[in-house]
Amino acid sequence: MDPKRRESILAAARNLGTDHFNHLVESVHEARGIGRLRRWQEKLLSQLSGIAPVSFAEFVEAFKDVDPIWDIPPAAREERLPTGERDHPRLGRILRFECDWVGTACLPLFAARGVAMRREDCPPPGLIRVRIQHRDGSEPSAEQEAAINRLLDHEKEVLAAVWAELAPEFNDLDLKTEVICTAVVVSRLHIDDVAYLGFSIDAETHLEHGFQVVYHPTQGTFWGDSEALNTIEEADNL
Repeated sequence: MDPKRRESILAAARNLGTDHFNHLVESVHEARGIGRLRRWQEKLLSQLSGIAPVSFAEFVEAFKDVDPIWDIPPAAREERLPTGERDHPRLGRILRFECDWVGTACLPLFAARGVAMRREDCPPPGLIRVRIQHRDGSEPSAEQEAAINRLLDHEKEVLAAVWAELAPEFNDLDLKTEVICTAVVVSRLHIDDVAYLGFSIDAETHLEHGFQVVYHPTQGTFWGDSEALNTIEEADNL
């Protein structure tokens, strides 16, 4: 790709705003995996001012290995980044890892699946690792808190929805013993006042690109590779 063309594409994409630009950056891996652009990507790319239509190959070439941008200058960002750890009303102690918050949730039904596959670095029995997405390390949003509450208060219902997505893809495995949920990611994206949840899945068989089930109480579920949360096409803050 011509370097000038690449810089023009990226400059025009930055003018779309931080959220749109970063979502394009984060979706490159998934786009390469499926070999095409999704509708929301095509729509954003068509809005690039002064840029001729961007092909799938150009999108991948332009946005690969590009760092997300921040809403605030680095100096101000460092002042706002909270350090260390804090107590969460439902998750207990959570730690800041880079810009996200990481903790554990008491989810005995999820933790019971694939229990023999748990590794030494897994949380204690009955707990599942939780990562709350954030760009600046600020407090979890009200929509993320709503998603966490939904998961903890309706674990049986959520488990049924998530595991129903696994049945067609892992029909040769015992879904109770040979498939495990290794983590839950609480997305920054939300709709109907509730954030999306991504359930990272592993199995006895080799999963080359990972597997993640995305869940939302009103939008339903779908599955994809480890970057499935980056393929969300409907959100109030997309």
